[in-house]
Amino acid sequence: MAHGKMVHGKLPINSITISLQRPQKASAIAEKTVEKTIIDLIIENPKTTTKSMMIATGLSRRGVEYQLNNLKESGKIDRIGPDNGGSWKVNPD
Repeated sequence: MAHGKMVHGKLPINSITISLQRPQKASAIAEKTVEKTIIDLIIENPKTTTKSMMIATGLSRRGVEYQLNNLKESGKIDRIGPDNGGSWKVNPD
């Protein structure tokens, strides 16, 4: 790659700088989509597992646990019974 002349300590002539940024809204939309996917799985099967949520969302185990904690803290879902053998409950809005 050829270098252009420096002009006043700025970028060389004949160079272009492109700055790309992901819109902040995209991550919020993605998180809402993941939440909806998890809630839909729970509605379909209240005994759904973290593993099935991992497959459906493409998240890691820790990512699913993070989402579940957010949903529990916001009151959207509750865990009924023990971790093994329990079930999930979706709370009405």
